[in-house]
Amino acid sequence: MLPLRSVYGRSLRSPLSAATGFPCGCGRSFSVRQVPLDIEAAMKPGSISRRDLFLGSSSRRANRICPPGVSDRGLSACTGCNLCAEHCPTGIIVLVDRLPSVDFSLGECTFCGACRTACPEPVFEPAFRFSHVAAIADGCLAKQDVACQSCGESCPEQAIRFQPRLGGPFVPALNEQICNGCGACMQVCPVGAIGTKPRETEPAHA
Repeated sequence: MLPLRSVYGRSLRSPLSAATGFPCGCGRSFSVRQVPLDIEAAMKPGSISRRDLFLGSSSRRANRICPPGVSDRGLSACTGCNLCAEHCPTGIIVLVDRLPSVDFSLGECTFCGACRTACPEPVFEPAFRFSHVAAIADGCLAKQDVACQSCGESCPEQAIRFQPRLGGPFVPALNEQICNGCGACMQVCPVGAIGTKPRETEPAHA
């Protein structure tokens, strides 16, 4: 069971329940809302076949997070050999419907490049980076008046800073220009309030 850090300065080991809320140890209960792995993709409308609905394939595809440097176009060249997953030192690459997907609940990406080196097909693009950034939802404990800075403490790029506010704990502010989408913050968030959203690209100057 994952201990909860920095919540009122003590470690909490009570089980987390979406039905009963987050037990903060202060006599108050806060409802927990699970956030989709890919916030933007989960909100896009689309047709779902009966087979996909039964097997859950459509949902898995919509929530897929590709390894760094892999686009949907690159996935078309993937043979599902699983070499990228076997060589990932943090073990965050798994095959979903025979295609690689990153599961940040297992760890973070260190951008070591082992997956790209192991891949025998033209799946990876020269730019070895994620096409997403982190997105902090309203289910964040700090936004629910419970002091927690786990995400900021774990961010290797210091992309998450905490801003003071009157009458409540500091709240996280994400700098999308610094965030590299490594997933370190998602792994440690005690309520799963951090997902992803597509990285905004700067418009080309005429």
